[in-house]
Amino acid sequence: MTINLKFYNYLIGQAENLTEEWYKSLNTENNGVYSSNSEESIAALKEKNKHFHLNFFTVFSDVSGSLSTEMMNWIQFIAQDHGHLDTSNSSIVNEFLRTEKQYLDALYQFSMEYSSSISAQEVEDLRTVILCTMREIITTVLDELDKNQKVLLNAQSHMITELSAPVIQLTAKTGILPLVGEIDTYRASIIFEQVLNSCVEKRISCLIIDLSGVPIIDTMVAMKLFDLMKGLRLLGVSASISGIRPEIAQTAVQLGINLDNVKIYSNVDKAIDDGILV
Repeated sequence: MTINLKFYNYLIGQAENLTEEWYKSLNTENNGVYSSNSEESIAALKEKNKHFHLNFFTVFSDVSGSLSTEMMNWIQFIAQDHGHLDTSNSSIVNEFLRTEKQYLDALYQFSMEYSSSISAQEVEDLRTVILCTMREIITTVLDELDKNQKVLLNAQSHMITELSAPVIQLTAKTGILPLVGEIDTYRASIIFEQVLNSCVEKRISCLIIDLSGVPIIDTMVAMKLFDLMKGLRLLGVSASISGIRPEIAQTAVQLGINLDNVKIYSNVDKAIDDGILV
């Protein structure tokens, strides 16, 4: 039997202990997947760790020396797991490095037990396999996590985009756009696009743009919002403004924006009382 297979069998016999030792020294105070105190989560975490050991050890039984299909499946599972996606990359890498140390310690014990039948070069070769394989796994995991985190961020960004300009129908043809919070140039651009599309889709012919929840806007954003008014007019949508603050009004005056043809109300109730709902 080759040294690699002897070491493989030796590690297989150590898998259970390696997992228990790993968890005992785990810093559960860190946030993320390693911090759960529930028995179910702890058992699942240990099971994932044990599966990692068993998948890793196959590198010593496979002459190709490449990551097994099972290991790649394990990596894909971890990279898509929300617990790991919510855990910092530094914490994840640290756990891989702690596991690497376990393997190196196991190699040392193995070399002591088989000192009469293993050469220094063979020990060094096994050490190289451990280090190189772990580096490959860490790189692959981080790449997959990064890919899935970007997918998650894009999905969240899409959701935020949709919520940035919520046109709410008050009647069949009347809607309200309640804007809340600070509006930067990017969000203003999103609002411009989303509102025009929403008005067409919902067949809105009268839109109240409520600015009571917007503390202040800069010059560029003000221009974008008033461009929105022009765009709505081109679509045949009658737009009115409610809740405009003195700071926003001052910005409009400074920009020379003509609001003569725009109905302006102090609040939404005033707009409704004026009978603009259709």
